Amino acid sequence: MFGDILLDQTFARGIAEWMDAVSDPAAWKSSALARSTAGSFVPNWLRTIRKFTDPDKRETNLGDFSERLTAEFMNRVPGLSDNLPPAVTYFGEKPEIGYDTIMVFPESSDNKDMYLYHNLDRNGYAMKKPKPVISVNGEKIDLNTMVPDERGEGYAYYQYQIYLGQARKAAAKRTITSSAYQNAPWGKAGEGENGKPTRGDIIQAGMNGARMDALAKMEKTYTGTRLSELAKEERTKGTQEVHPIMPHVARDLERQGVKF
Repeated sequence: MFGDILLDQTFARGIAEWMDAVSDPAAWKSSALARSTAGSFVPNWLRTIRKFTDPDKRETNLGDFSERLTAEFMNRVPGLSDNLPPAVTYFGEKPEIGYDTIMVFPESSDNKDMYLYHNLDRNGYAMKKPKPVISVNGEKIDLNTMVPDERGEGYAYYQYQIYLGQARKAAAKRTITSSAYQNAPWGKAGEGENGKPTRGDIIQAGMNGARMDALAKMEKTYTGTRLSELAKEERTKGTQEVHPIMPHVARDLERQGVKF
């Protein structure tokens, strides 16, 4: 009998916590329920309802381990998933069916940008999802917690991924269609014969400006924040972080008209 009473109390408390979760998702994220059940099993029927009511892929890289578990759990539950920011592709766009937000590379050969992914991948360019904590002018900025966005927590990180992805796509298109790229051999950066630049070197040089383009947009979008101040300082000083290019490769690329 005692066991039945305890079970009933536990069930009732669980129902109450679920009601609180749906009515106030922001507070729920830091509750005891979130910590205790974030990594627990979610029934398939509940996931099916979630996909029907909220078909979008959602961002779950929203903080420390506990917060990520919470986001993963929310992402599987209808009524909670749509409180997370949307996930975006490497090029800052809404994922298509088959796009793997972890592996970055789209699975479908029909993807309109597949030729860009193919050229970057074949020449050894590392396509990585940006982390929510970025270094701007030598200072660490957590886009999830230090940059307020009226849409909610995690949206500054979401916006940065969009800006960075758009800049990456534009840079990739410019680079791949350039004569310097077309005349260079396939290969990873720094692995050209006799110091000659490979297509990987040219991609590396072309993609280096994408981050600064994204920061310039973040500076304007989040005016008045520490991020905006640091982005302006970095752009003024020209201290943006770039992937290193071997000096002899840089000289050869400059002779071909590639600007740094």
